[in-house]
Amino acid sequence: MPAFFIHSKDIHHSIITIHTPSLFQHLTRSLRIRLGETIYFTDEQRRRYRSRIIDISRTRLEAEVLESRIGPPPPASPLTLAQAILKGEKMAWVVQKATELGVTRISPLITERSLIKLNAHQAQRYRQRLMRIALEAAQQAERWDIPTVDTPCPFEQFVREAHTPVKFLLVERHAGESLLATGLLAPSVGPVMLGIGPEGGWSDRELALAQAEGFYFASLGERILRAETAALAAVCLVQSRLSNL
Repeated sequence: MPAFFIHSKDIHHSIITIHTPSLFQHLTRSLRIRLGETIYFTDEQRRRYRSRIIDISRTRLEAEVLESRIGPPPPASPLTLAQAILKGEKMAWVVQKATELGVTRISPLITERSLIKLNAHQAQRYRQRLMRIALEAAQQAERWDIPTVDTPCPFEQFVREAHTPVKFLLVERHAGESLLATGLLAPSVGPVMLGIGPEGGWSDRELALAQAEGFYFASLGERILRAETAALAAVCLVQSRLSNL
């Protein structure tokens, strides 16, 4: 069963009280949880609770903590995925899979060749949707934390504010060093950033700007991949090199 995220303030004398409408309705209406059933919760301090449902009212649910344990520490080399916004459900799919693979942060990018453009209000709504997807994926994958999802921002702003020492931009074929072979990836390297372009790729201007801001160019080799496939393959490869899988 998924491990549902709560806040430590919801726990008092070994009783967990769920009164947040979204989680309460999901547990009681979607999952139809019943008295006596076992359920798992995780709080913001990376502590997981095995609990038993002891009361369900019209507006809240209570569970008795049977046991708890502290999860592993956060990764020494957390990965940020900077993904150019993709059309349709492709972006939701990338966020879901990146969350399952342990990405720490997801930064949606508005690039020159992005097929979707957002104003400030739309960007906030878009972020809220991606946050819900990341939350659900983290719970289903029994993660100990939820990845941060940033508000979509223009590529130029992103690269100028990207202060991570090890930062890659995924490019086509021979334009960059192989992610598999690069010596910049190791379990103790520290925070890593990985930028994935839109369906039409990066523009020459964006590549020049990223290079000027200290990004390394990397590739996945000879194969021509869809943007969402490239994102999944690159995240798997980098997380493996960082010992985050």
